Amino acid sequence: MTYIILKHPIHTNITDAECLDAIPERFKQGDPVIVEVKPASIPFGEPIEDWDQLALMQKKAFETVKPLLDQHGDAPIFYFGFAPVPLIIHLGYLIGNWRQVIPMFHHHDHKKWYYEFETTDPQELLVKGLPEDENTLNMDVSLNISISGKVNADDTKSIVGDSLMKTIAVELEKPGYDILSKQSDVTAFATEIDKVFQRILEKFPRVHIVHVFGSLPIEAAFIFGTKIQPNIYPKIQTYQYKHTSASKYQPAILLNETIQPQVTFSKESEALADSFRNEWNSILKVTFKKFIDSLSEKQAVHWYNYLGSKENWNSFDVPYWNRLEPLVQNQLLPKDSLSLTQKIVADGFDYDQTKYEWSIDTGFYIALHERLKDKDIINRAGRLFLLHESLHYSYHGVNKQIAADIGSFPKVVEEADYQADVYALLHEYALSKLPSGDFDESRPKEWFINVINIMAETMWSFDDRGETIKEIQIRRMNRYLIWYWQSIRIKYANSLTEILDILSEKPVIEFSGLRVKASNQRVFYNLDDMVKELCELGVYANGKVVRATPANYTELIEGFRERDGNKIKETLEMFYKIAYQTR
Repeated sequence: MTYIILKHPIHTNITDAECLDAIPERFKQGDPVIVEVKPASIPFGEPIEDWDQLALMQKKAFETVKPLLDQHGDAPIFYFGFAPVPLIIHLGYLIGNWRQVIPMFHHHDHKKWYYEFETTDPQELLVKGLPEDENTLNMDVSLNISISGKVNADDTKSIVGDSLMKTIAVELEKPGYDILSKQSDVTAFATEIDKVFQRILEKFPRVHIVHVFGSLPIEAAFIFGTKIQPNIYPKIQTYQYKHTSASKYQPAILLNETIQPQVTFSKESEALADSFRNEWNSILKVTFKKFIDSLSEKQAVHWYNYLGSKENWNSFDVPYWNRLEPLVQNQLLPKDSLSLTQKIVADGFDYDQTKYEWSIDTGFYIALHERLKDKDIINRAGRLFLLHESLHYSYHGVNKQIAADIGSFPKVVEEADYQADVYALLHEYALSKLPSGDFDESRPKEWFINVINIMAETMWSFDDRGETIKEIQIRRMNRYLIWYWQSIRIKYANSLTEILDILSEKPVIEFSGLRVKASNQRVFYNLDDMVKELCELGVYANGKVVRATPANYTELIEGFRERDGNKIKETLEMFYKIAYQTR
């Protein structure tokens, strides 16, 4: 009978010979099928910055070997893995619980693989904190698994935050290496994990996320992943232990999200996305290079002075604005290009500073096309997007390490995003004044309002999953509110100078009255759940603080639920008239 050797050599190489030596002779009834899943090579201890992309790469790597596994559906799978725990769990999850899987032990001291070995310190697994009472709140559970080492409950509680309703521990009395040593130990561990999740589902039917903090050996991590049942178990957030960080556990791979019908793009949609990749690559390699060359011919003090000599830039002549770099000093953009082959990209886009290369997901282009339709408008969205992100990377000092989990710093992100938005908007304004541009000096308000709408629609393209939004990060809601508010202020402006004055002042605008939920160091509004009879808007702008309840405030909530900017603007305009008594 054929048997399968599945190698997972992320941290170090695993030879065929050492795998074959470890498998007992009784299983070797036929020729082995040796497969390898290796999405990346990561030296042990090296920080991982983009778990989502790594999970996508692993899923893609697994899909290349899955047909061979399916071809030998009755063959046992012997797993040999050197990888970060979240990736081991993820690979087990991809394989699932329908196959005979045998995780092999790697002895910590002997540095050898074993099917089984004798341990010097056998212990029994303990399960603590199983819920006894039912709780129907949509909150979170922390599952702390202490086998190789002790998981500190105080650390995990501080990470999950206010959404935590229960901590469950699966542990050994004295955690350590090489304590699980028999296949029966792995089976017992898997049984306990099943019991834990059955109890969670029984007592917490609306549980939101189970946060898994695990100090796990290879075999336990792999078998844990195989037990996760799609559409039955709740969402599971895995973490990577990082002893050098103030926060000992870094969010890694989120498993078991509600399964959406798999998006299969038609050939026409794929071709459409490819056409925009080529268009945006041309923007980087031709349009921006010519634009930067033309700016280089000018003599200017600050970045905005390069964009026009007739404008009144006085409101930008403050440290908040005048320290930004001129585009001619950007060290990245003149070298940038866009990958024409990378089509699946976590979070919609990625930028590799070492290769000066952008990668943009097909789904983002399709969503953008659905919202904007016109090729020229989509290319304008591309220019705005690339200019915005380039300021982050070139001047703001954003890199993958800083960008990782940056959502935990909402006010920092808000400031950097507003600067980058205005920077991109004003450079697009300068481009539009060129002979080939579309700026009409007699109608500046219309141009700015239209381009701000394109910016907002581009943002929605990242949030648009084709379904009603039930919750939204407060920082993301605030970014929409800021720009819809600015477009209304510009509507009532009287000159280009007044428009520039408006853009120079980032308004502070907030919505109050929806239930707030904290999860994994992020704060969300629940768009289905009000905590006050009436909701209010509050704004600080033009040196004034105003708060009020617009009569149509429910339209604002619906606007966010339905991703409809017009509904949001209608509410904000009513609020603007209250705040500034505009008729």
